[in-house]
Amino acid sequence: MKIQSAKSPCGIRPALAFVFIAAVLILVVGKAWVLVTADPGAAHVNSAREITESLPAPNFDIVDREGRMLALSVQRMDLALSPRAMWQAHTPRRMAELIAPLIASDREGVLTADDLMERFLPSRDPAGWISISENGWRLDFEMASRVRAWITKMGLEDGFELLRQEDRPIWDLWWQPAVVLSEGARNPHGKGNPPKLGAWRWARIIADGLGRSLWPDLDVYQRSNNWKQRDAQRARIWRALMPSAEAVVFRGIPAGAVQDLIALLDEEGVRSHQMRVDFEHERVYPARDGREEAAFALLGRWRFLSESQASSRAQEAFPGSDEASLARRELRRRELLDRKFHRDGLEGVAGELLNQDIWSYIAPQSASYVFLRNRSALEGSRRYFREESCEGRTPVVHATLDTNLQRFLHERLERAIEDNQAALAMGIVIDVQSGAVLAVDGFSEPGMWEFLPTWHKFTPGSTFKVIVMATAIDAGKVTPTDRFDTHDGHYRLPNSRRVIREARNAPTGTITASQALSHSVNAVMVQIGALLDDDHFASKLVHLGYSTKPGSGLGTESSGSIPALPWRLSQSQASVSFGHELLVSLWQHAAGLATVVRGGEFLPLHMVTGVEWNGAFRKCQSAEPSRVFSAAACAEVRAMMAQGASIGTGRHITAAEDKLGTRIELLSKTGTTEKTVSEPCLHLELARNHGNLGVDRDAPAYITFKQMMTRQRESGRPHKRTCYTSSICLVGRVSGTNREIMTLIVIEEPRGKNKYGSDVAGPTAIAVLKEALGLSRGGVPAHILANQQTDYGYEREGLAEAMEQPWSVTTEQDY
Repeated sequence: MKIQSAKSPCGIRPALAFVFIAAVLILVVGKAWVLVTADPGAAHVNSAREITESLPAPNFDIVDREGRMLALSVQRMDLALSPRAMWQAHTPRRMAELIAPLIASDREGVLTADDLMERFLPSRDPAGWISISENGWRLDFEMASRVRAWITKMGLEDGFELLRQEDRPIWDLWWQPAVVLSEGARNPHGKGNPPKLGAWRWARIIADGLGRSLWPDLDVYQRSNNWKQRDAQRARIWRALMPSAEAVVFRGIPAGAVQDLIALLDEEGVRSHQMRVDFEHERVYPARDGREEAAFALLGRWRFLSESQASSRAQEAFPGSDEASLARRELRRRELLDRKFHRDGLEGVAGELLNQDIWSYIAPQSASYVFLRNRSALEGSRRYFREESCEGRTPVVHATLDTNLQRFLHERLERAIEDNQAALAMGIVIDVQSGAVLAVDGFSEPGMWEFLPTWHKFTPGSTFKVIVMATAIDAGKVTPTDRFDTHDGHYRLPNSRRVIREARNAPTGTITASQALSHSVNAVMVQIGALLDDDHFASKLVHLGYSTKPGSGLGTESSGSIPALPWRLSQSQASVSFGHELLVSLWQHAAGLATVVRGGEFLPLHMVTGVEWNGAFRKCQSAEPSRVFSAAACAEVRAMMAQGASIGTGRHITAAEDKLGTRIELLSKTGTTEKTVSEPCLHLELARNHGNLGVDRDAPAYITFKQMMTRQRESGRPHKRTCYTSSICLVGRVSGTNREIMTLIVIEEPRGKNKYGSDVAGPTAIAVLKEALGLSRGGVPAHILANQQTDYGYEREGLAEAMEQPWSVTTEQDY
């Protein structure tokens, strides 16, 4: 498979290949430099030193099943500084005015000196004030009086402020670095005509003046020759004055500005620990372009580790308790806190894959640059580029995802929410035989932070009857031709007052087990479920992955739930038999349904096929299939699903496709789950979560669960009982071919005129299925595309609208 690579022959991305070729001319090629100090006894002797700078090693690329780039790292140049170190030796305003014209083109607009000042001097206060008291300084009356006298003596009333705390004789000290560190504030304290004073000397004066005012009796201020203690005390004071030790003030320096920027830093005598040009890798996502970014949320993000996570990883790397191990552990902890890691989504899956021992031979090589730094006492320090070692190849992780199908699925889910006034929509598309996920997405209004297909739990309802029927046939408890009484839509469970009801227009009289599944008859499915031993029934569900987290790696996962054993026939066992009293995630349920459709062998769903390195592709170690049901039992259930698509609850979808002449063979199972009285409606939960963002639990504006349920009752629940989960599982293949695709679509709480799975989720499911099978492109039938020569993404929306067909028949049966 040919990958759409984005690298130059040297291994550098095209956008930056030009930059680094030009580096020979612009002398830039290092993310840090070392100032070589000349021998003080040799004032006119030149010194030279060869410096090698290495860039971060490349991470990995991710491509979809067709080789289209999903994620990659590109080299980026940032301007980083240590405010604490930099502003003890240089003037913020001067540096801002010198640097701003060089990098004036910011991503958010034109960058001014004032913009840089805000980044140079990080502060929580919009006006740039920093509270020294936040760092442990609390001043009593005497200390505050001495500090106020010193401020007045130095003429720094505009740059320092003492604020008394309410009802306490304690003062907080605030300062405004932009004012105090300005040339206007320091020069009057210098010598000459006009007087001038250097930034470094001014920083020492500030530290010594504050220190003497606060702690005049300290030994360090009594003995003038104790320079080590004096320097340590100055460092302590500056840690409080400037709490920010490191900051990135500008990301993505324009290529043409780098030469002038580094030359400027050289001329100003800026050292690497003060301010520097950093070379980093920036993660970019070609598929996330503009409005389509939400369609690829499953790609995930890179994030910084928390303190606890960094400490835990450092402990694993250096578990020893000796002094050397403790020092290495602390160093590793700090390194981990400074780096971003692939934390979730497909990025997390790929990153964890490459951490496995079988891929240890993959070692991406970073680019390196060698340059010579000459220092002359007369001319100052200069750097000269010597040679470059190009970045090595990047490992390429091959995903099962189909980029175009993923984009289309997202669009259809958005439309389903809009058309049905729904709270949430999810969908997944699977290659049945391999278990490869071709597309998966979830969407809600307002949005949720978690990845819905692995996190959101729902009651599966009638789609779960596929699992129940497979379990019963496999156990030898029922055959497709066995006949059962429907009780005409009013089945009272034996020795119980509980009544099982049906959707309107459900079959009546006596029907076969096959008809019960294809027409979704609750009463018969409850009778079939009652034939099963509850231990055996529950063990099959556990074998299929229900009630356990699937381990997809895509983000936060829900384990779902099944009732605890033992099951009462009239309660839990009856409920589970028609898909109630259990909760599942979309990912879990899709894996379970695919097991039956596949022929009884369970395979964990997966999204990665292998890794390409140095031109060689190696497959991932695939999970061994685990047999749950016999192939014969699953074949009979498949026949029932085919009957459901032709004459059962999915017949209207098939009828519409027959009118269009679509060459497709379908299996279907629909589901329409009415939520119980005690279940909160999801749209109210979403509104509550959104309204509580940033609101303290004790605040009057915080919406409690009890208040939400009160609003639910006032809006008509539970009397009108309007909260439903509509779903459908469609399996299809192009006539005359063997490749089967399964899609599962779940729409939560449609509030439009329709509620049944066939009406609400059916249009999305059949459109996505046809797209996956290549029968359409962007929703436009393939034969029209062949005639119109329309490119995906341009005229497709208009054509798709023109080709949409209404369902041929509308009934009130539980489709």
